[in-house]
Amino acid sequence: MGDERPRRVTVLYDLPAEGMRDEAVNQVASAVARLGHETDVLGITDDLDVLAERFHERPPDLVINLAEKLAGNPHLAPDVAAALELLQVPFTGPGPAALYLSCDRLLARRLLASHGVPALFMEGRVLETDVTVGILGNDPFDVLPLALGDSERIAPLVRATASALRLRDYALVVVRENGKGTAEVVGCMPNPSLAPSDELARAARRAGWRYEDMIRRIMDEAWARREGAGQASAGRETYE
Repeated sequence: MGDERPRRVTVLYDLPAEGMRDEAVNQVASAVARLGHETDVLGITDDLDVLAERFHERPPDLVINLAEKLAGNPHLAPDVAAALELLQVPFTGPGPAALYLSCDRLLARRLLASHGVPALFMEGRVLETDVTVGILGNDPFDVLPLALGDSERIAPLVRATASALRLRDYALVVVRENGKGTAEVVGCMPNPSLAPSDELARAARRAGWRYEDMIRRIMDEAWARREGAGQASAGRETYE
């Protein structure tokens, strides 16, 4: 987060009905703490008012948004990001627009087509030969190395997809090669798991990133976005 001073960071996640949080939440929170930041975790169920009350009492400097559902429904996950925007709390990962697109395959496919990106989102079925590509950062996105093959060959397609679908900070894009020398996008995960054993962290390790470095990079991207928005706002006020 730029100057590396300690900050208050909340790891936000959707609390399962059985009340047991995913181990990835603990792993992310531990990594943030090892980076020297004051860290807490907050689980939400179906009441976003709890979120507002908690942040009013103890506003964080940054939220790491791991919420994939709201009230058990993944189609309501965009509402969590929308609430964070309304509360003006900086957070990692995609905004509500990207999350809405991830829930609407037809709309995502049409949007990609309008940007000249070949896509097969309507198929929905992932094949063993499909390639899952990790990205970090923002435009221009860093395309992480593949376990097998050359990621740079499909990097332009992956970056175009990330830009069109308004992905932010980190994501996974699934690509299918059609055997004719071209490739198509078959899916994307705008808010994938950040667990050390999962795909994004494995891809980051192939690029030489320690787990804490990956988490730091994601946090830095979110914080830079907040600082950029603040500077833009200050500039508008000065102009006016």
